[in-house]
Amino acid sequence: MNQRAFINPWILFVIGTMLISFAFIMVLIVKGTGDPALATTPNYYERSLKWDEEQRENARNDALGWEAHWSAIPQSDGSQLILRITDNQGNPVNGEISSEGFFNSNPMNVRSIEFGTSEPGVYTAKLERPDVGWWRLRAEIRANGTRFTTQDQLFLVPKQSPASSDRKTSES
Repeated sequence: MNQRAFINPWILFVIGTMLISFAFIMVLIVKGTGDPALATTPNYYERSLKWDEEQRENARNDALGWEAHWSAIPQSDGSQLILRITDNQGNPVNGEISSEGFFNSNPMNVRSIEFGTSEPGVYTAKLERPDVGWWRLRAEIRANGTRFTTQDQLFLVPKQSPASSDRKTSES
């Protein structure tokens, strides 16, 4: 007597549903732990503890009346960052500067930015191969015994090369 094992289709349905759910959960785990865009800002807890101090510093910056203007010029191998700093009377501010920045969707990759002085009150830096998109930039300037901090967001884009489709072709 040869008996064939009977498998209930509902059991297969339940097992299949469980396997699909397990695969979906594994995809979520891999995506959630591997995507740098889902990272938190470095030292966020320490920064939150210093929030009051940061607000006092912002008030000191406002009382100084200094202004900082960030801009960027796209280049073929990166972007040139320009930071112009003026005092409350519009005079250029010269001093020592330290700066850092990070791509908005990857806050764990903070880059130190080395600025040089191109003219009084104007600081320039080269940011090699930045990711295209919004960047958060911070700078600290020490001039004449005064400390000034500034931060801003810039949208960085690559320099566009001339499009090959702009060339006219001759048809015979």
